[in-house]
Amino acid sequence: MGYPVIKARLRHGSKLHLKQNRFLATGDVKAKDDIALWHVPLQLRTFGANGKTELHSIVLSERETVIDLKGAESFLLNAGWSSIFRTHAGSALTDPSQHHAGSSGVYRSASLASLHASSPR
Repeated sequence: MGYPVIKARLRHGSKLHLKQNRFLATGDVKAKDDIALWHVPLQLRTFGANGKTELHSIVLSERETVIDLKGAESFLLNAGWSSIFRTHAGSALTDPSQHHAGSSGVYRSASLASLHASSPR
């Protein structure tokens, strides 16, 4: 059966793109077998330049979704929650040299540290 791997990518500076695929420890998932979709509960905490924090509950039940970060200076995915899935973060989320500047010039930071499972290596 496997379980989901959630791929997170930052696009166009303020769009968080989430995509789920089937994960097997054997690593041999073929496209024709990648048809399962899970209902993956997530929490997204955003931090604004004004110090305001917002918490958003998301259920990823489609193959992929795009979340507009709406001017947030930083965010934390799966804040305070645990779920059973693997993660794969795009380089813009893990490489500080690729962080995008927010409108105020403060660099956006992204943390996937609260995700339950670590990124596959």
